[in-house]
Amino acid sequence: MENKINYLFSSVDKENGFTEKQALCLKNDIKNNSTITFITSDFNSYEKNDEFINMILVFFKKIDIEFKKIYTIDNRTNISSLKTIIADSDVIYITGGNPQRQIENINKFNLKKLLNNYNKIIIGVSAGAINQANKITYWDNEIITYEGLNLVNIHIYPHLDINNIDNLKEILLVSKYQRIYALPDNSFIRIQNDNIEIYGDYYVLG
Repeated sequence: MENKINYLFSSVDKENGFTEKQALCLKNDIKNNSTITFITSDFNSYEKNDEFINMILVFFKKIDIEFKKIYTIDNRTNISSLKTIIADSDVIYITGGNPQRQIENINKFNLKKLLNNYNKIIIGVSAGAINQANKITYWDNEIITYEGLNLVNIHIYPHLDINNIDNLKEILLVSKYQRIYALPDNSFIRIQNDNIEIYGDYYVLG
C-alpha cells in the first residue's frame, strides 16, 4: 500500500531547528538510516546549498534522525542519474528560496514526473511547500503565477506575520487570485494519503 506523506512547512528556524511538533511528526514518519535527497532552489549556488543542507542535517540529528545516504540535486547532479536518485530516496526535502527559480530548475531537470510518481515522504519548506501545489500565485513586486508540481491540493502562503501590515496586504491581494492557507512560521501541514492535518495557527483566504 502506498504511504505518501507530504509536509508543507512555512519555515524551519535557523537557530533552533525543528519545533517540538515538527520533530514529533518527523520522528514518527522517518526511519533512522534512511536516504534523503535535497532539491535546492538556486542550482548554481553550490556553497550556499552545501551550508544549508549541513545545517538541516544537524537539525535532524538533534531530533535523533540520521541518514545513511544524502543526495543533493543542483547543477552538479548528472541528469541521467535523477531517476535512480529519486527511486533510492526515502525522503525528499525541497528547500526554500525563490519559488519561481526553483520550479524553473525543477522543470529544466524534468523532475516533475518523477516527483508525481514518488510515493514516500516529501518535505517542502517555504518555496518548497508553495511549489507542491498545482497552481502557484505569490507576490514579488508583482503577481507571479505559474504551474506547480501538482503534488497536493493545498496552496500555502508562508511567513504570515499578523503584526505586519504590508505582509497582510500582500496575502489579501494574492487571495483574490486563489484560495490560500496562510501559515505563520511555526505552523505546518502534514498530508498522508489525502488526509490533511494542520499544526499551529493558520488562516484560509480566498
